[in-house]
Amino acid sequence: MSTQTQNLSQQFNSLLTKYTDTYQSYITALNANDVSSTQTYSRQLQDINSQLININKQIMTTTQDNYNQFTQTKEQIQAREQTIVTNYQTLTQERIEIEQMIRQ
Repeated sequence: MSTQTQNLSQQFNSLLTKYTDTYQSYITALNANDVSSTQTYSRQLQDINSQLININKQIMTTTQDNYNQFTQTKEQIQAREQTIVTNYQTLTQERIEIEQMIRQ
């Protein structure tokens, strides 16, 4: 996991804890018919929810970027591997041809 993803995950988890605590306070205010607190906690919940959504989008983008980079690197490695195999086969064939020329 990249450092950026780890940082975003930590932010997300921290906010999620805050969201859970705020939600519990909202339920308590709701049960107590405390309209003023209910409105305040409602706005806080909406704000935290928006932050969670934004962080989640960033995590998804970062993950997709990491996947794309991994795929590109994998393809480059496979291409290099194919080149090495081709070079090995060519060198092996040339060695056989050299040995045959020496014997003649």
